[in-house]
Amino acid sequence: MAEERPAEWEKDVVLAVEEVRNSMFALHRHQRAIKQAALAEDATRKVLVLARQHFLVGEANFLQVQDAERSSLAAENSLALDRRNLAIDYVPLNIALGGIYRPAGGLM
Repeated sequence: MAEERPAEWEKDVVLAVEEVRNSMFALHRHQRAIKQAALAEDATRKVLVLARQHFLVGEANFLQVQDAERSSLAAENSLALDRRNLAIDYVPLNIALGGIYRPAGGLM
């Protein structure tokens, strides 16, 4: 029985380290996704501005403006979902670390 305790403890430590590693990986993956989604949102917003300007001077039709608006809203939605996923990733990380993880810069 005394020999089982160190083995059980070692198993628990290995599982805990794996949980932290997996949580940190997911966190970093969603941080990168947020950066990419923010770039995409910015680009689609610029396209929307240009489409509206072209529409006002008669160089674009209304469907092109609507398409730019749809793309801009889709990119905005994607960014919001990535931010939500990042926030969700903090839960298992905090559970794995016993509630001690605080991001330096806050949530994105």
